Amino acid sequence: MATKTNLLNRKGRWYFNRAFPKDLWGLLGRAPFRVSLRTDSLEVAQRRRPEAERRYFAEVDEARRELDAIQPVRLSEFDVQSLAARWFREEVARRSKNVEEASSDGFDIDEALEQTGEQEAEVRQALAENDNSSIAPVAKALLAEEGLAIGGPNPAYRMLCKMLLRAKRELHLMERSLLVGDYSYRPSDPAFAGFLDKPDDGPKHTLGELLEAYKTDKVSKLAPSTQAAYEPVWRLLRGVLGERRDLMTINRDEGKRVFEAVVNLPLGLGKIKALEGLPILDAIKKGRKLGLTTISPKTINGSYMGFISSIFGWAVREQWMTTNPVERMSVVDPISESDKRDPFTMEQLKVLFGAAPWKLRDESPKGKPLHFWGPLLALYHGFRRGEIAQLDVADVTTIEGLAAILVRPGGSKRLKTSNARRTIPVHPELIRMGFVRYVEERRASSDEKLFAGQDADARGQWGDAFSDWFTRLLKDREVKGRRLGLHSFRHNWQDRAREAGLHGVPRQHSIDRLAA
Repeated sequence: MATKTNLLNRKGRWYFNRAFPKDLWGLLGRAPFRVSLRTDSLEVAQRRRPEAERRYFAEVDEARRELDAIQPVRLSEFDVQSLAARWFREEVARRSKNVEEASSDGFDIDEALEQTGEQEAEVRQALAENDNSSIAPVAKALLAEEGLAIGGPNPAYRMLCKMLLRAKRELHLMERSLLVGDYSYRPSDPAFAGFLDKPDDGPKHTLGELLEAYKTDKVSKLAPSTQAAYEPVWRLLRGVLGERRDLMTINRDEGKRVFEAVVNLPLGLGKIKALEGLPILDAIKKGRKLGLTTISPKTINGSYMGFISSIFGWAVREQWMTTNPVERMSVVDPISESDKRDPFTMEQLKVLFGAAPWKLRDESPKGKPLHFWGPLLALYHGFRRGEIAQLDVADVTTIEGLAAILVRPGGSKRLKTSNARRTIPVHPELIRMGFVRYVEERRASSDEKLFAGQDADARGQWGDAFSDWFTRLLKDREVKGRRLGLHSFRHNWQDRAREAGLHGVPRQHSIDRLAA
C-alpha cells in the first residue's frame, strides 16, 4: 500500500504537510510547512513528495544556521536577580491580598493548606530535576516586558527560570504561613532573604517614565520633524533596556549595550521587509546575518547617541540617575564634514543659471517665483531650503535704508537651531535682478507668504517639494557631483564667507560688512 507520510488531502488536492521542529518556532512560526503538489492523484503526489521535502529541509537547515549565528543576550547575574526580585515583590503583595480575601469568605483552610503544600513540593521537584516548563511562561513574560526574546538553551534564560522557581517556592511557603495566621515568615533562601523587611530606598523611576517625562518636558516643544526623529530612539531604548527597567540599575555596561546596538542598526530599518515586525535586537542580529549596511557615523553620533545622551543627562539633572551611562560615547567619522557634500564649481553655476528660468532682466520672473528666487537666495545668502520656503512677505523689510531679510520663527515657522535666527541685508545683485520689486508685488496682493503655495508637511518640514524639483533640474542639466543639491549652495556661501574673513565674526559685524 502506498505511504501517505506527510501528505495531506484537502478537497481532492494533495499537499506536502510537515511541522517544523519546536526549537525553530521562534524563527519559522508554529504553522507547518505546507506546499501544494498540484495534483489530485496520490500516485503523482508521491512522486512529487521528495522535491517538497527537499524544500522543507532547506528551510529547516537555513533556520538552524540562523539560530546558531544568534549570540546569547548578555544578561548579567545582577540583571537576572533584579528581574526575579521584582516579580517576587509583586507576587508577595498579590498573594497576600488573595489569602486575606479568601480568609474572609470562610474557605476550607485544610484544603488550602494541602493544595499549597502540594504546589511547594512540585516546585522543589522541578528545581531538583532542572525542569523549567512550569515557570517558563512567567520567565518569557518578564523578558518580553524588557524587550528581550530569549529562551531554550540560553544560559541567562536558564538562570532566570531557576531564580523564579526559587522565588515561587518561597511564595508557597509564605502562603502556607499566612493561612495559619503566622505573619512572621521570612524567606530562608539567601537570594530573597530580607526582601520583606527591607525598607523602600525611596522613589524608583523606570525607563518608561523617563521617556514619557522627557517627551513632555523637552521633545513636545520641538518641531514635528524633530519629534518624529525621536521615535526610533524610543524604540531602541525600550528594546535594549526594557520599558520597566529601574533607571538606577542602568550602568556603564548597559550604556555600552545601547551603544553597540546603535552602531549595528541596519540602514533604513523600518523599510526592510525582512526585518518587519522583529524586536529591535532580533532585527539587528538578522541585519548582521544578511550583511545589511548599517547607519552612518553621522547618524550614530547625531541622531542616536546625541539624543540618548541628552535623555539620560536630563535624568541625571532631575536626580533620577546618578550618572549618564552613555556620556561621551561616539564613533569616529572617517569622512570630514567638508568632504561630505561638494559645493558647485563656477562652471556648474554657469550651466545651472545660464538657462531658464533665470533671465537677467529687470522684471519679475514668470512661472513659479520660488523656482526662480529660491536657488538665488540659497546662493547669495546661504539659506536652507526650509528657511526659503517659509519666508513671509513681512520678513523682507528695510533697516536704516537697506533692504533686509529677517530669518525668524513664528506661527508655523520653525528654525533648525536657535543660532539660525538672523538679519541679512539683501545682496545687491538680487536687488538689481528685481527681488525687492517682486516682494512689493506680493505685499500689494495682501498675501502673507512670499512664495505662494508653501506650507509645512505632516512632519513640520518646509521646502521638500522645492528641493525635489531642484534635484531633478540638476539631473536634467547633467550637473553632477557628490550629493549635489540645494544645500550645496550653503557650502558655496560658507567658502566665500571664509575667503572674505567673515567666518566666525560676530553676526552684527558680518551684517555691517556685507551691507557696506
